[in-house]
Amino acid sequence: WLEAGFKVQSLGSGVSVKLPSSASVSLPKCLFDVVVSPINAPASSSDGLVYVSADPYAWPYNGALRPGNTALLAIDFQKDYLCSDGFLASLGYDVQPCRTAATKAAELMGAMRAKGFHVLHTREGHAPDLSDCPARKVWRSLGTVGARGPLGRFLVRGEDGWDF
Repeated sequence: WLEAGFKVQSLGSGVSVKLPSSASVSLPKCLFDVVVSPINAPASSSDGLVYVSADPYAWPYNGALRPGNTALLAIDFQKDYLCSDGFLASLGYDVQPCRTAATKAAELMGAMRAKGFHVLHTREGHAPDLSDCPARKVWRSLGTVGARGPLGRFLVRGEDGWDF
């Protein structure tokens, strides 16, 4: 729901990526083989190297920030973590700070894509029977993982809350 013009492609084992709607790709051998969509980077310095201003020093140390070696990894940008009726909110957390961060992240994703970088999205989702969800996680969530909510079963693959 953050970006129009994209589709979700499953890579198996609960891993999915967002691709431009017009993209046609075969499933990769591993996640790192995926070229998801172009992204954007800062301008080059006068010496042709690219750095991100950071404290205590610029990153990367060698100025080799470019689409061929850098991607943005967006983790858990899914409704169960960002919506007021999702999993995180059901535990009593205020999701507004997450939504604010997601809005800023969407701006960064657009800027990086415009410069030719790639954005990879991951999301958390478990099998309907929770056989792949650690018992500790189910216990720690007070039984909320897999429970039915307004967006379907929380953190279960294929449910509305699992969607971006």
